[in-house]
Amino acid sequence: MALLQTSIVWVIFAIVVTILIAIASIFIYIYQTPRDRSLSVTVTCIFAITSLLATVVLLPADVALISSTVVPKLGRRKDWATQDEVDDITFSLTVVYYFLYSLDALLCLIFVPFTYFWYEEYDDLGEQTTGQRFWNSFKYTLSFIAIAVVLFLVGFFAPTPNGGDGLDLDYFRKLLIENRKRRTRPDIRTWPIDNHRDLRLCLVQLFRICTPPIKANKDRSVNFESSDNIYHVAPIRIEPRTTASIRRQM
Repeated sequence: MALLQTSIVWVIFAIVVTILIAIASIFIYIYQTPRDRSLSVTVTCIFAITSLLATVVLLPADVALISSTVVPKLGRRKDWATQDEVDDITFSLTVVYYFLYSLDALLCLIFVPFTYFWYEEYDDLGEQTTGQRFWNSFKYTLSFIAIAVVLFLVGFFAPTPNGGDGLDLDYFRKLLIENRKRRTRPDIRTWPIDNHRDLRLCLVQLFRICTPPIKANKDRSVNFESSDNIYHVAPIRIEPRTTASIRRQM
């Protein structure tokens, strides 16, 4: 019974991951420019998106596996859910968690940057060898990893203020909560002024956005008219007296 319950959850998880692969493939195919398509980039993007989504989907699978060992109405474990069975389920979940998180870290720190630099190092003239392209991509990837590690160490070992109003996450969260409480109790005296200010800001920004295209179209029309006038030759009008004098001379 334990094997049947856990197998159903894992089979459903595998089916969902397969659907996610199809969704990621369609997404990459639609939003990827045809002239910029590359097999290595496409495969890496599909694999990375699928891995990240599978990590997110693993949480419902975790809840389903743990819930399968409990009787909801009675609030106790089922007869087959011994401590050894629960430990096996927990161990399998731990292995999958570590595998997916490690895979996500490798993709974000190594494979995705390396694929990006490998694509950017493509030589249209064909003067660069594969070894040179690989070495340049590898150097840039090492630089990216070094920057990421330095940022991680700075964030991990940076000292935090002990007491008082410091610039930590709790301080900013407190500011957001106070701001939210203040915005949920609007003052009737300042409400029209605030709305008028927001409306005026929207109108000004709308005018700034619409002015450059209108001005560009106007300048374009003026240029077209000036170009037409360059090749336009006005007809020569000859007076009747001039025509008569020409005939006498002839």
